[in-house]
Amino acid sequence: MRSQRAFFYTVGWAVLTVLAAFAVWWGLRPLLSSTLAIAPAPAPASPSPSPTVVFVPAPRPSPSVAPAAAKPKPSMYDGWAYGNGAFTRSFDVTGGTATVRIAGGVVSLVSSAARDGYTITQEQPQPQRLVLKFLKPGGSYTIVDCHWWEGRPYAEVSTLEP
Repeated sequence: MRSQRAFFYTVGWAVLTVLAAFAVWWGLRPLLSSTLAIAPAPAPASPSPSPTVVFVPAPRPSPSVAPAAAKPKPSMYDGWAYGNGAFTRSFDVTGGTATVRIAGGVVSLVSSAARDGYTITQEQPQPQRLVLKFLKPGGSYTIVDCHWWEGRPYAEVSTLEP
């Protein structure tokens, strides 16, 4: 009884292994058949007794979908205006206004203006990040955090009340 059970387990394992190997082969089949194309070798200077075969990589078809890291081409992208290779966005928050520009992954402040009673502090811990803080003594605290992240512009506005 025990040897019969071991036999069935072994046969079951073998069948599943063969099926898994077949599934892998079936899934990789398009890649394996299109990666190498056989091209005739150039004619040698002197005749040789045996033919020569050279493997040349086949040209890959261009993808129909743009890569994820490609820069977006629309005039507006997630609230950011895009033109002349740069993203620009204006922020109108409780403490004032600011316009931020991102070009080549570098974030910079174009302009800012504080409302009455507010002050603006600017921090740039990295070239790809800019943090603006609109402060009012004893009042609200607004943070505009802009950065270039994963090949895209990103901004987050947070308001803290006392």
